[in-house]
Amino acid sequence: MNEYAISWKILTALVVILILIIVLFVIVYPSNKKKKCCIKRFSSAMFLFNSNIFNISNTNIIGNGYITNEITEFSASYTMTRNVTLSNLFVNLSTAPGGSNGRIFTIRVNGVDTLLSTTLNGVTVGSTNTDTKIPVLAGDRISLQVINIGVPNSTTCQASIQYL
Repeated sequence: MNEYAISWKILTALVVILILIIVLFVIVYPSNKKKKCCIKRFSSAMFLFNSNIFNISNTNIIGNGYITNEITEFSASYTMTRNVTLSNLFVNLSTAPGGSNGRIFTIRVNGVDTLLSTTLNGVTVGSTNTDTKIPVLAGDRISLQVINIGVPNSTTCQASIQYL
């Protein structure tokens, strides 16, 4: 009887170990686990606009590290590769417009102004628009335009928009 008791104990222990191995295998390697990809998808991303060392003036289109005028807006724009929603425009200036002067920054889609804009006046060096959302399609071109109010101080700017 002792031989059988020992055999049953060993058999029971082996069954328990086997069950633990199966449970661990299912946890570590679930059947619905997606394959890893080399491209990480983010819930959102940003476009950056930077006038760099160039001072902005009226009706400039700001690209990444340079500025241009409306005639060459195409060279300072981004082309969308998929359908997205633009939002959260942030603008910072190196120098405030001063006095009653100001600047209006507007996101443009295919050369047309959108409602995604923000204005900096007087002593303001930073402004945001987090309320407006603009749907855009793959192939649309996105740019940032600045319009002067009065004769604002010379400045550089950095701006960004988020897309989802």
